[in-house]
Amino acid sequence: MTDRENQKSKSDFVSVIIPTYNRIKTLPAAVESVLNQTHKDIELIIVDDGSEDGTDKYMASIEDERVVYLKGEHKGAGAARNTGAENARYDLIAFCDSDCEWYPQKLEKQLAVLTQYPDAAMVYCRFRSINPDGTEDMVIPIDSIPEEECSGNYLYQHLLVHNLVSTQTMLLRKDIFVSVKGFDDSLPALEDYELALKVAERFDIRCCHEILVDDYVTEGSLSSNVPGYFTVRCMLVARYVTELKKYGSFETIVNYLLERACRYGIQQQVAEMLMRMLRRRSG
Repeated sequence: MTDRENQKSKSDFVSVIIPTYNRIKTLPAAVESVLNQTHKDIELIIVDDGSEDGTDKYMASIEDERVVYLKGEHKGAGAARNTGAENARYDLIAFCDSDCEWYPQKLEKQLAVLTQYPDAAMVYCRFRSINPDGTEDMVIPIDSIPEEECSGNYLYQHLLVHNLVSTQTMLLRKDIFVSVKGFDDSLPALEDYELALKVAERFDIRCCHEILVDDYVTEGSLSSNVPGYFTVRCMLVARYVTELKKYGSFETIVNYLLERACRYGIQQQVAEMLMRMLRRRSG
């Protein structure tokens, strides 16, 4: 235990996890945004998912004693985040993507919400999605969703249809993360959405309704993995079909998925896949 930990309660400390794979151009800004938090009581675990772009040399240049560097074979972001969580020393964990930047007060403000709601399993915040040309794409949760509907059971109802909780906005209790078995690294996409649903289904989630993260759109968007996106979306509709019908959202989500599939010219394939998964679930 360090002198700093001896002087303060370990409950004040946060293990921050950044997975990275060949993102040397954006990783330094992400790292600096975490190390420059107003809440200084952190460890930063950078999980290098098999990068071959000089990431290891950059990491060797960092002298901050709070930084831990783990390098392994390329297994995907979900597996890298799980590795980071397994090595986390503290009871609270947070995630920052290697193409994102946190605002300086992100952790401080989320921890204040967690103090206000001590039974909450997770606190997330709003974030801005930034296009490659630097323009703002959108803010999530969008302005039309009232603050009171971004937490608790209202949030769960929203999540059943659309995800509001992105990985880089999460601050959650490690024991909760372990209890829901972390990220499903077998999924081809949307592992953060699946995690948010698992937590919201069983536990209370609260929102810090401020924009505290900038998410820069890079490789790995929907357009690069259309089949994976629709496969996971259909799987989640089948898994939560009872809840979707309970809240009157089943037709809404099915229509949304089919309309979106139509843009890619695969509406029939997605409809058939969804029907197969629903029959399998009911059988």
